[in-house]
Amino acid sequence: MTIPTDIPLTSDQVLFILQLLTFLILIVVLYQLMFVAFNLRKIVKRINKVTKNVEEVVMKPISMADATVEWISQSVEDYQKKQKKKAGKKSGKKKTKK
Repeated sequence: MTIPTDIPLTSDQVLFILQLLTFLILIVVLYQLMFVAFNLRKIVKRINKVTKNVEEVVMKPISMADATVEWISQSVEDYQKKQKKKAGKKSGKKKTKK
């Protein structure tokens, strides 16, 4: 089957063919963009998981250091309170000689 080349196309027909081709190309582009959007969503989810894991890895030593500093400062405060109580008891109990 051969396409007859002797039939002249009018400008309306050419414009219709161009509009039809533009519409088909637009459908293909939108279809591809749909796949790109879904893949980007998957990538963002993976990045969020990786970021959360990195944050946990970084925050674990920091929280351990914070807990250690809290424990040491609490121990020092308790020790100082005990020393003050001992010093208060010693100064308050003076023996008198008869």
